[in-house]
Amino acid sequence: MPVKSAILLCHMDYNWASLYPLYFECKPKTILAILHLPREAYVERYHNLIHVYTCPFDLISVSVGADVKKVETEAVPCTQLSMTFFDRLYSEGIVRDTGHIAKCYDEVYEDFTIADKLRQVLLLEDSDDYEIFNKADREEFLFRIFKHLCLGGAFCQYEDMIDVYLDITKTIYKELVSVQKDPRTKLISIVSTVFKVTAYDDYGICYPSTTEHEQTFAYLIVDAIKRHVHVFYHSFGGGLFTDPCD
Repeated sequence: MPVKSAILLCHMDYNWASLYPLYFECKPKTILAILHLPREAYVERYHNLIHVYTCPFDLISVSVGADVKKVETEAVPCTQLSMTFFDRLYSEGIVRDTGHIAKCYDEVYEDFTIADKLRQVLLLEDSDDYEIFNKADREEFLFRIFKHLCLGGAFCQYEDMIDVYLDITKTIYKELVSVQKDPRTKLISIVSTVFKVTAYDDYGICYPSTTEHEQTFAYLIVDAIKRHVHVFYHSFGGGLFTDPCD
């Protein structure tokens, strides 16, 4: 079956068209986007799958189950190298010296019950403490992981201690993001590129879910040096075996 549409993530000097004979008999009918990476990689829509390639042979597939007409990608900043990024939660009184998260009177915001100052910081723009993380901070992939974990799913039970959230955020971030050390300066830098991906069919959004939500997301973390791609995905309200298009 021929390719219907594709997002290409490739080196700006690379002849990406030469890659197609390796996998397909014909070229895609529609190139939806071309994104420049440090080295060759691309994300491809084939029948009811999204394929993520880091050339020449690595492949992962994400079931979409729909005839995708458009794919939107957002480049996500990924520059943080230390968990000291979250030290301000202590200095601003969001978290006690003991690690306990400061409580507040319960209030409901959309699908979330806000019962502590941490969730006020994450969700309420009119909160006195919201500005401890500015807009650029909130765009960072490290912050996004932390926020997604803190807000949780539809039946999430919140933790009282901040260490639980910080520890799992650090673990996931280190697992998803690749770094390298400059042999001359000994400085460490991040080599992964992160994209947030949304796909649409004739009826609207179809991936990562048919319903938009704060906690519904799909991130592609591309390590072009190792030729590897991670997918960090969640659909709010969906069970473990729920089809991402339901």
